[in-house]
Amino acid sequence: MLKTRVKEFLSALGLPKSRFAADVGISISALKKWLNDDLELAQSTQNRIDEFLRRYNS
Repeated sequence: MLKTRVKEFLSALGLPKSRFAADVGISISALKKWLNDDLELAQSTQNRIDEFLRRYNS
């Protein structure tokens, strides 16, 4: 579900993955691998991403 929210967020805003990765504090390669189901992010990182999306949508 979180991956879907991230993909929709990036698509809706036309935001580069590199900018999003920098904003949430992960590498662009980690973000791409995670979005392609090639990497499982730590729960703390997923929580950071979720918090970022919640703050942005508030």
